[in-house]
Amino acid sequence: VTAAHDRAGNMVTLPKPASPAEALGATFDAWNRMVKVEDGQNIVAEYAYTPDNRRAVKKTYTGGTLSETRHFYYTDEWQTIEERTSSAGAIAANPDSQYVWADRYIDAMILRDRDTTANGTLDERLYALHDANFNVTALIGTSGAILKRYSYTAYGTAEVRTSAFQPTGNPSAYVWPYTYTTRRRDRETGLMYYRNRMYHAGLGRFVSRDPIGYEANDMNVYRYCFGSPAMHSDPEGTRVVRCAQSITPPHRIYRYISVPDTWTGGDPCPVVLGRDWHEMLLPAEERTLSEICSTIEDSESCKDAGCTQRCCDRYVVRLLTAAQHTRAFPIWPEYCQRWTFEFERQLHATRGGGG
Repeated sequence: VTAAHDRAGNMVTLPKPASPAEALGATFDAWNRMVKVEDGQNIVAEYAYTPDNRRAVKKTYTGGTLSETRHFYYTDEWQTIEERTSSAGAIAANPDSQYVWADRYIDAMILRDRDTTANGTLDERLYALHDANFNVTALIGTSGAILKRYSYTAYGTAEVRTSAFQPTGNPSAYVWPYTYTTRRRDRETGLMYYRNRMYHAGLGRFVSRDPIGYEANDMNVYRYCFGSPAMHSDPEGTRVVRCAQSITPPHRIYRYISVPDTWTGGDPCPVVLGRDWHEMLLPAEERTLSEICSTIEDSESCKDAGCTQRCCDRYVVRLLTAAQHTRAFPIWPEYCQRWTFEFERQLHATRGGGG
């Protein structure tokens, strides 16, 4: 199948992930969001979105006939917290699925509860295990037994395995949608929902242009993770982040905090000018706010640009103001969590206890 794009750069003809010799047709709205997928003359799926770009409704079809309408509910961090189905326009009174997430990373899922009998009771609980890239590698039941395992190609094509690591051609009986980098794979199309756009694991690329254009410092607006998926992830389809395993060798404990320059409020600080993301390299030992500023100021890039202590103070304060959006990727999560709490405490003190 030869891929085809519309004038906005959206892939409107794409190979099926499970059968690349066959094609799917996709329709996008004025905001470049995928709203419909067709297989020949039959509709496969339709999607609806909230004004803030979150996919709220998914309609799936069998043989061109509507088979299910599913509604999604999210946390402030854009994590799916609940799913409900609807019939004849009425949303079910009880949830079909509910999710619990860890706070160390946006896609660090802990568990899912599911209603397997459609009787209004969440009777199945599964726990997710992840690797360093936050790929789901196994599902565990409440007894502690491993029920399913998953393995992946570099760009995310998943293979379901038994608990003994043996490949199995049977799809998971647990209807588990979150796999590669704990992003949702749509069973009806094989595409993956990366929040702001859809990802094709078979092609190793997104099916639409980066919504932030060239601000991601990549001239290829379709590329996934700078062509380095083993070391990075892109949880929102707009920003590449380092995975824990790629941060540093294990004998040196460092922590990275990645912050977009837009959070600096346009402050002309040379540390972040011209970069969508800035990585602060912080030693493992506890440090005061002034020491952190000095670390930034002592960097070669700051010296060359004439960075000042006042500039760094403002930058750090703005970093901490946006703490709820900051993503931390440590090798040992408890270290970074402890440091984050200490960082916020120091900011509180610099403001005279005013918060």
